[in-house]
Amino acid sequence: MQVSSKFYPYGIVNQHNSLSGLAGEKVRWTEQSQKFKAQILELVGNVLLATGFLSYCGPFNQEFRNYMLKETWEPELSERKIPFAGDLNLIAMLIDAPTIGK
Repeated sequence: MQVSSKFYPYGIVNQHNSLSGLAGEKVRWTEQSQKFKAQILELVGNVLLATGFLSYCGPFNQEFRNYMLKETWEPELSERKIPFAGDLNLIAMLIDAPTIGK
């Protein structure tokens, strides 16, 4: 069976586009892998902050909660060299989007 030469260039273009797309995915996967490594390193500190928040900050107002997190617990973790995310969003960590939508 012979393949018509007029269709051949389209096959090469499609293959090239597929390979280019995979190359872009490799970059994205590499970046995502680095983010996951950073998250794993910060996991213990983030969980300590979240569990402390849940255990101790519930009955207090937002001002005192922020004080406890930023002025007391985060410096304590830093002093003990326990890594944590500086931009930790406890609300996002403790609740998922469908629950917020309700």
